[in-house]
Amino acid sequence: MDEIDEFWETHPSRYSALAAEKLSKSFLDNSSAPGTEEDESGRDVEYARLEVHYLFPDLNDAERALLLFLAVERRCLNYGIAVLRCHRTILTTESLKETEASVSETERIFSALRQRLLTSGIMEKLTPFQQEVVKRKFLNIYFGEDPAPRG
Repeated sequence: MDEIDEFWETHPSRYSALAAEKLSKSFLDNSSAPGTEEDESGRDVEYARLEVHYLFPDLNDAERALLLFLAVERRCLNYGIAVLRCHRTILTTESLKETEASVSETERIFSALRQRLLTSGIMEKLTPFQQEVVKRKFLNIYFGEDPAPRG
């Protein structure tokens, strides 16, 4: 059990405040940023985990984990789509095939997680505001063709 989960167990009324505080510290703290892609990815996942804890404190661990996995796959898919859109002409044939295969696999995983979320009953547990957040931040993919995300 990590610090946030422990705090939830002992101080549920202050849980959102702690998650918000850790979220802002995580966002503003660049001191632990050696700059490697792996470190950046780890910070992204930690940021997403804190965000999910903050936005959905009433969900259980499994429900929050599903949202976290969905958020991470969505980010990867959006990144892959952006790479293909912006760099398609400069990628080697081999790199292009690898990138397309990776994006296809990420899309498959994202679609499966999205479907699981929509059939899990989680959406019915959320407030209307939280449902809108899920639709905008977790279920939509931006293809870059127009300013409105699709989902």
